[in-house]
Amino acid sequence: MKKLAIVALAAATLGTGLTSCDNAGSTSGKASSDVDSLSMALGVIVGNNFKMYMDQLPGGPGKKDSMIMGFEAGLGKEMAYIIALQNAGQASSEIKARTDQEPNKKILVDAFKRALEGDSTMSMSAEQAMEYFRNYQSPKQQEEARKVAEAAVANKAAGEKFLAENKTKEGVQSTASGLQYKVVTKGSGKTPAATDRVKVNYKGTLIDGTEFDSGNDVVFGVNQVIPGWTEALQLMPVGSKYILYIPSDIAYGDRQMGDKITPNSTLVFEVELVDIEK
Repeated sequence: MKKLAIVALAAATLGTGLTSCDNAGSTSGKASSDVDSLSMALGVIVGNNFKMYMDQLPGGPGKKDSMIMGFEAGLGKEMAYIIALQNAGQASSEIKARTDQEPNKKILVDAFKRALEGDSTMSMSAEQAMEYFRNYQSPKQQEEARKVAEAAVANKAAGEKFLAENKTKEGVQSTASGLQYKVVTKGSGKTPAATDRVKVNYKGTLIDGTEFDSGNDVVFGVNQVIPGWTEALQLMPVGSKYILYIPSDIAYGDRQMGDKITPNSTLVFEVELVDIEK
């Protein structure tokens, strides 16, 4: 709302050529003064801006009557009133979005008044209020967080079991970091350094075979990817194709990456080192 008002006023200031209008008071009357002409100009500009961004406004086209009422209510009010009104609407919307409930108006208004007056006896200081607001999680968010935490523990255990079994398989080699790899094709070119840029073909899957990414002739810096890749690429001569088995600690750790890579996921990559870029 504030953005639209600023845009409208800027448009008027930058010379829409409206020095006077033939209409006044309403869109059908004659303008009798600069006030009438300016009132019409700004009414048209603000109205057109609201119309232009209608779909982006809370409630959209279905809230036209409320918008008109709000515009009328704001006329003649001090800027302090308008700003407070806007913030009240934002606070109300935030509470409803986070809790699916209407705000407790009595508590909300009382807290606003006492904070405005500098009441030091309130049960929540400004710092505590900000901390609570930042860290608040709705019941739905708490449930989602619980599921993510449980998945992270399960992923870690599954990854460790997979790697323990995998390292005993023929052709699989391990490094001190926990990286495991299998040489499918050994190239005869140069081996890249950490500061080089390389071109690769690759496919990434989870340990259950779910593919989450792939690419051909992809170029990037050796030291600009996950640690498991950085280490593995420096073992591969150009022309090589390796299968990498990367523990979560040297992959994405406890981070969620997209929809498929959940926290503590062990990852498997087929990587072909095509070239070292100049």
